[in-house]
Amino acid sequence: MSINTVSIRPVDLYDVLPLVCGDGLSAMVWGVPGVGKTMIVEDIARNRLGGGFFDCRLPGMDPSALRGLQVPDLRERVTVELLPDLLPRDGHGIIFLDEITAARQDVQVQAYGLILERRIGRYRVPDGFWIVAAGNGITDGAVHHEMGTALSDRLVHFRVIPHLDSFLAWYARDPTAPTEIPAFLKIRPDLLSDVDRQLERDDLIGPSPRSWARFAGILRRTRDRRLLRIVLAGLVGEAAATEFFLVLDEIEGATAAGDILAEPDRARRVAMLPRSVAGLYNLVFGVAALATDAPTGIRAIEIVEDMDALAGTGLPVGDLKVFAVETILGRLHAAGGMALMHAVTTSPPYLRVREARARFQAPG
Repeated sequence: MSINTVSIRPVDLYDVLPLVCGDGLSAMVWGVPGVGKTMIVEDIARNRLGGGFFDCRLPGMDPSALRGLQVPDLRERVTVELLPDLLPRDGHGIIFLDEITAARQDVQVQAYGLILERRIGRYRVPDGFWIVAAGNGITDGAVHHEMGTALSDRLVHFRVIPHLDSFLAWYARDPTAPTEIPAFLKIRPDLLSDVDRQLERDDLIGPSPRSWARFAGILRRTRDRRLLRIVLAGLVGEAAATEFFLVLDEIEGATAAGDILAEPDRARRVAMLPRSVAGLYNLVFGVAALATDAPTGIRAIEIVEDMDALAGTGLPVGDLKVFAVETILGRLHAAGGMALMHAVTTSPPYLRVREARARFQAPG
């Protein structure tokens, strides 16, 4: 059965889930493994709602895990249900029925009650909780049991697809995250996720947003190339790992973003600029991560202005400058809100960059 709905970016879940769940409906999020479904739903529960996140991994569950175990009450000569401990009793947040399409049919049937009636047996879902389910489609290369119409008709369905800008926005929330990964993915956006080609080649391993996020944690812990090659190949496959290290060689030959940001002399800064697309993207992410106040924000914009010196080298300077300004402003807004944004966007370097951009984009 096809998932006949529109495809959306993972970041769109931040808007659509509150809209439908806030109206008392339940949602089903479809997407390939590793696209970021669980991470975003948990982020919404904890940081948007400020509540709890109850992750119910349905595959392998017995129906009693949701309904509760029936035990005898010998005094009353009846059976009673012990309520399950994996579901909330009070408060607010999200109950997440993960991998529902990989669950047995009898477990899916138990989920009907949660989704349709917000109850199973004696258990009732607290009023402050939303119910969100997630799973993989039949073409996504994961374990899949067909979802019956009785269940699907009670859900609002969203199909999320891998999207580079969504991943970069999520990744950039941590200014200490290694910049080499987003720089590489700007060069090779086709390697953010490779499920179709992975299935076509019958490969066990392939890149996904989740695998790149996991590799970021490894990069924090070691820079040993031998170990990194082994681990990355185990996360994204040998071919994608090879491509990453080819780009990493270019990046590591460039001057560190902190050194360029600290250099007050423009001529010296220009001489320090990377001469490769990969190096420049890495510089942009690095400078943006360090731009946390007005002085560093203005200096970061000055570095963007310095990129004009690379015109005529064959590098996509215009596009790089546009991307750099958007990335830096996004980081400044996250660090200090509109007040910090105003301090930087009224500075002479920013006004000059904006004027140059307007001339560059003017017709004729």
